[in-house]
Amino acid sequence: MFFRKLLCIGFVLLLFRANAAAVNHEDSLYKIDGVLISKTQLFTGKNATVSQVVKLSDDQFKTIRQEGFNLRLNHENWIKKSFNNTDSVNRELIIELTNPFLYDVKFFTVDSSAVGDSLITGASKPFTSRPILHPNFQYKITLPPLQQTDCFIQVNTGTVSSDLVLLVWDKEKRKDYQLTETKYLSYFLIINIVFLLLIGLAIFQTKQKYHWFYFLYILFGIAHIYTDLGMGFKNIWPQNTSFNNTAIYIFANGYLVFGVSFVRNYFETMKRTGQLDSILHALIIIGIISTAIEMLMVFFLPQLPLWLVIFNTCVFLLAGIMVFGTAAVCLRYRYLKKDTVWFLIGFLPHSIAISFLCFRVFGLFNNSKEAWFEHIVPFYIKTIHTPNFLLWSVLWELVIVFYLIMRRVKYIYESNNNMMLQLAQQRENSMRGLLADVEKERKRIAQELHDGTGVRLATLKMKLTILKDKIAESESGSTDINGLMHDVDKLHEEIRGISHNLMPKTLSKLGLYRAVGELVNQFKIASPKMKLNYFVKTTDNDFNEDAKINIYRIIQELLTNIVKHSQAKEVTLQLIKHHDSLMVSVEDDGIGFEMRESRQGLGLSSIESRVGVLNGTMSVDSSPGNGTFISLFLPLENLR
Repeated sequence: MFFRKLLCIGFVLLLFRANAAAVNHEDSLYKIDGVLISKTQLFTGKNATVSQVVKLSDDQFKTIRQEGFNLRLNHENWIKKSFNNTDSVNRELIIELTNPFLYDVKFFTVDSSAVGDSLITGASKPFTSRPILHPNFQYKITLPPLQQTDCFIQVNTGTVSSDLVLLVWDKEKRKDYQLTETKYLSYFLIINIVFLLLIGLAIFQTKQKYHWFYFLYILFGIAHIYTDLGMGFKNIWPQNTSFNNTAIYIFANGYLVFGVSFVRNYFETMKRTGQLDSILHALIIIGIISTAIEMLMVFFLPQLPLWLVIFNTCVFLLAGIMVFGTAAVCLRYRYLKKDTVWFLIGFLPHSIAISFLCFRVFGLFNNSKEAWFEHIVPFYIKTIHTPNFLLWSVLWELVIVFYLIMRRVKYIYESNNNMMLQLAQQRENSMRGLLADVEKERKRIAQELHDGTGVRLATLKMKLTILKDKIAESESGSTDINGLMHDVDKLHEEIRGISHNLMPKTLSKLGLYRAVGELVNQFKIASPKMKLNYFVKTTDNDFNEDAKINIYRIIQELLTNIVKHSQAKEVTLQLIKHHDSLMVSVEDDGIGFEMRESRQGLGLSSIESRVGVLNGTMSVDSSPGNGTFISLFLPLENLR
């Protein structure tokens, strides 16, 4: 089922490729009519001025044949780009460097060997000082007609990242593409946030606390990507250049700490793989210490020292290897085998993308190296520093982990349901057993009253009769004996009544309906001022003994409550077959009661217990001054 859903998602995404094709097609997007653009040239030197660099020959520059390339970290780099405007009008272009963390950037326009316009910017300057408020560094250049113009860009990369993509745009096309960039980045962030919220809700349902490590891992991952896109500098801390150059590693460390913590708990490495767990635990401690150091450095240094950046990067690489190794070991020894396979499927692309981020610190990766990826995804954003492969891999991992967590939620939900059913069955069996024991005890007491006490009373009466004959001569003695015999008769009748109430013989001999009829007659005799109507509208009478006893006791309790509490003048009792149920209804015109009143106080709890044993339902409708209507629906299949 899940594979089918993934295929459907993939099919839907492929439908968007037709719309995305125009965005990814280089000729339609980046080709500038009437302008010849040279290959990018690169020169690395120390303390060179723009006047000196302008005089350098082309042989002293290194030709870059791709849009993306790597500069030397924390060094002074010069980029040269030449433009020949073959048109007869001015052309306005945008030169864009897609790395928000380039520490110092200076743009120079050189026309006929003379330095014209210039722009000084970079991550060391407040964001609001940029002429074009975009996370990337953009420089507007005007090309005079029928003339060559050179652009020299001086870049000091700083210590965060040395890779970049250099893009040249027609000014109007760049404005149009900005809408596309904003749209797809918004899609990415919204989808991630929605998945994150869903995962949070699912974790809340599972009650498995270690899943919150994954929630925080994704949260810090989104924050890391948001910072890597340069959006944090643009939208949250535009004046704080020190924090901007440090935040990406602070969030990355949180990413590492919570991700490794989740892996430790998910695979239970503390119990299963002691040595691996020690390494993972050490990585968590290193991540926490690194975060503390970097947060302190925000107040003292404009950017992180290169040694700390390299150290952090090595820790990230080691963490990725260890996480993947832990999953592989668990798979090897068949721990969580199915979940482990899914985990590897979900995490593998993400781990590769994190490796890309680490490699770019060493000058081994830039976004041109993922050009292959541009042709296999529905949309590809060319103007961002973050690898598109990372964005897609995060979405892929979210889908996989969301599936795993939802499967866990389903398992827990089904387990809880089964447990609740078992508990309900146990309660029902206990109640059945209790009621059966009660009825058994009633029967025993009734039998003893009938066979024991009743016989003794009969014997006592016989002896009193004999004694009466012997003392017949004495008128006063005869009167006393008559009084005693009357008391014995009365006591005998009371015991017979108690015995009958405890276990009515008519219930087993004549059936439920006639036994209830006899019970109604007893209440009529006991309450002559109350009119009691009894109707039976069913022929079903093949009920088991437990069902007959429970129904009889329910009706007995209902009528007793009416006599005690209702002050009713008329009562109607009905037993009706309603579809596949036996409906028992009792209605009176008494004083009624407030529905909010405790049912235990009204004597209904024992009735509800018996109804529950029969898997029936009970409803009560009453209000002060309007009488009471109680109806029971008892499934016939549970009565036979």
